[in-house]
Amino acid sequence: MRSPQFTIHHIRERAMKFAWQIGLAAFLALGLVGNISPTWAAEDAPAAEDKPAATEEKAEEAEADKEFAPASVDKGLAEVTSLLRTGGPAKLAPKDRYAKAVEMVDKMWDMDRDEGESQRLMMLKFQLLMTLDRMGNKEAGQKANSFLASVSEGSDEALAVQARKLIFSIRISKLASLPPEEQQAAIDEIKGEILAEKPTEKTAALATQFASSLSYMLKSEESAKEIGDLADHFKDSGDEKVEKAAASLIGMARRMSLPGKPIELTGTTLNGEDLNFPAAFKGKTVVVDFWATWCGPCIAEFPNMKKLYAAYHPHGFEIIGISLDDTKPVVEKFVEEREIPWTIVWNDKGDERGWSDVNSVRYGITGIPTMIFVGKDGNVVSITARGHELDKLLAEAYPDVKLEEEKPEAEAKVEKAGQ
Repeated sequence: MRSPQFTIHHIRERAMKFAWQIGLAAFLALGLVGNISPTWAAEDAPAAEDKPAATEEKAEEAEADKEFAPASVDKGLAEVTSLLRTGGPAKLAPKDRYAKAVEMVDKMWDMDRDEGESQRLMMLKFQLLMTLDRMGNKEAGQKANSFLASVSEGSDEALAVQARKLIFSIRISKLASLPPEEQQAAIDEIKGEILAEKPTEKTAALATQFASSLSYMLKSEESAKEIGDLADHFKDSGDEKVEKAAASLIGMARRMSLPGKPIELTGTTLNGEDLNFPAAFKGKTVVVDFWATWCGPCIAEFPNMKKLYAAYHPHGFEIIGISLDDTKPVVEKFVEEREIPWTIVWNDKGDERGWSDVNSVRYGITGIPTMIFVGKDGNVVSITARGHELDKLLAEAYPDVKLEEEKPEAEAKVEKAGQ
């Protein structure tokens, strides 16, 4: 079944609708707040019959009005966690609980705290304000910038460096929403600042984040040029980690410049045979799918890919799935259980596995699924061949092949019930 397609407006609406849940999940995953409850629901409360409703209401009101005065930052963070998960005694709506949590963090910011607690509080306030920004509170985004600016000018150098990095990240994240006439100027400004800095592990990380954004915003040839300039800045630093980031940037630039050119692939299939690309795939259309068994969005593509493979494979369509899993048995089990019919590559030469797969490194793969469509002439047609885009590309490549129309869900259920 084809994945639903959304306009930018729909995507933004959904992001705002679920921003509070995404935000809380991120806080817990990053360890910014404590994990004191295994559910999203309200914490257990005494049974209604234990006390009269009026008495219970008064107790809740008193609890809600109680001043936030934790004995330590750790205890304060536990209270923030409880508030974010449940809404607190006042059962605050998601937007209000995030705003309240910001006030609580501000109080802890004025307490005695060690370096680690300072880092956690700064990151937590930043994430809370940016979640509110995604929920439509534009003042929250401005407050985040102001807060980080004040920290970046403070006497704590470690905090200041982290704050400046977060400010830079905000600027990068806002690029896509800028009007076209402002976007290129902002890109040039950020790029100029990166190139003006000495190549370090931190500036390389920012450059990689910036390059990833460019790969989605600009036309492939434009992003290839911009990313290539960044790679040149870092490639001869003499620092192993910085040069590894440079290699990733070079790969991204190479991937961006693929349309109209052949793709180079090497590797071993699950049954131990050489992939033999492109010789074994001459004259065929091919989707190169970088994926992993643990990648939810990758697996979500499979039903549509199976449908298209069944329809077009007899006419010369192939899929090469390059697994970025760390171990082979988990891939073999997955492929067998899910009955994946196409070619799967898993490289096990030395350290060339997982994200270090030679093909992944060659094309700077930093997110999956990444799906690349190769035409019958062996040249790349698209580097974003997911979902509806893949349907469209195959329809253009095989105009005489007609897909069976999908029946409406209700009709399919009636038909199944009558069997």
